[in-house]
Amino acid sequence: MNIEQEIVTQHTLTRGTNRDREWKALYVASRHEKKVHAGILKKGLESYIPLKKTLKQWSDRKKWVEEPLIKGYVFVHVNSKERDMVFGVQGIVNYLRYQGKDAIVRDEEIEALKRLVALGYTIEAEPLNEVRKGMTVKIMDGPLKGVTATVTKESRNAKVEVELTSLKKLIRVIVPLEILKLAEDNN
Repeated sequence: MNIEQEIVTQHTLTRGTNRDREWKALYVASRHEKKVHAGILKKGLESYIPLKKTLKQWSDRKKWVEEPLIKGYVFVHVNSKERDMVFGVQGIVNYLRYQGKDAIVRDEEIEALKRLVALGYTIEAEPLNEVRKGMTVKIMDGPLKGVTATVTKESRNAKVEVELTSLKKLIRVIVPLEILKLAEDNN
């Protein structure tokens, strides 16, 4: 494994604990997520790209590949002095913006993504819809303990949505019914 492959497979790099750093989402060129992630790490900045394993089929073979869970985005943990350092990396389009400022991704949302990816849950990401169906539940055990979610499918296992509001994304996770409890805000 060469150094670039090693950097790409390393999903985060911790550079100490500065309280003024915030997670921000970078919008990147199509299919450049891993290259941008590696470039940011080379600059000594903390970066995160949630990856999911997907079985791809070609005409002659099948192969498991890692793809970005949220296509088109790479997360970077920077302060105001480090903010512009990322623009030297090829493939970055711009920071995701909200009301004229860089959109901030909460630490809890990044940590939830890391836990989901690390445990290998079956996960999907899609744009957040304004209308939600189903009951609101609270996850009582496991890596998502305490997270409130919406049930989107009834089966032996519940398919629940965990909302990452600052990214306007839904993450779907299949969890056992036994670890779910009705949330107090159900009528």
